[in-house]
Amino acid sequence: MPEKEKLGAAKEKLVESLCEICDYAKQRSEEFGYTLAVNLEVFDYSIEKNALVGPAPIAFEIASKVRSFHNNFGLTIDLSHQPLLFEDSFYTLNLLSPFVTHIHVGNAVLEKNHVAYGDQHPRFGISNGENDVEELTYFLKALVKIGYFERKLSTEKPVISFEVKPLPDEDPDLVVVNAKRTFLIAYSRLLEEV
Repeated sequence: MPEKEKLGAAKEKLVESLCEICDYAKQRSEEFGYTLAVNLEVFDYSIEKNALVGPAPIAFEIASKVRSFHNNFGLTIDLSHQPLLFEDSFYTLNLLSPFVTHIHVGNAVLEKNHVAYGDQHPRFGISNGENDVEELTYFLKALVKIGYFERKLSTEKPVISFEVKPLPDEDPDLVVVNAKRTFLIAYSRLLEEV
């Protein structure tokens, strides 16, 4: 995230770069006969990554400009970034709905002295974690509300990817199993309410 006086120029440069990448992706798609899409992931702007495209309004502004020229462009929204952005999932997904083309699901920690502080994608249920079954269920409800699962995207079906990472003393297989369990419980709760 640049200083305030450099924000406008940074956004212009990003739009220019994204348009170049989208042009290249379109050329490659035509050359090889498949669809190649470009996604920009929305990150935090003040916790760890300090990215330009963090707050949903800036993501909306950038995506609107790029999409006006390129239909092969979209945004990746990550559940684990919602607490880092201090944004509500319904707010973010509703505002950015026209551009949402990929979803990441994970957890984050806001406690500065915690080993998993920031965008480290710790397992669900970790102490002081921000996301677990309840937050994932809420996020899935927001995805249903914006019609994400019915969208025609460059992928055959809408994609949800998990981002989880074991801490040094954790078994990676158990972290993956925990992510699957968390998703299945959240999904079953979603089905009960729909």
